[in-house]
Amino acid sequence: MISLSSAKVSGGHRSVLYENINYKGAKWILKPGKYANFIKKKLSKNRSWNDVVFSLCIR
Repeated sequence: MISLSSAKVSGGHRSVLYENINYKGAKWILKPGKYANFIKKKLSKNRSWNDVVFSLCIR
């Protein structure tokens, strides 16, 4: 697991966070900008994206 709580994506890039290993499960595409608090981004009814990322792709 990748322990993430916030991120900053530079212009011209994007990051894709995945809930499970091998780029599977729910995904969240981060476009250029600042993402200060992953707790605010809901993954499901009772869970947020805070500290649940198992795969990450940066483009």
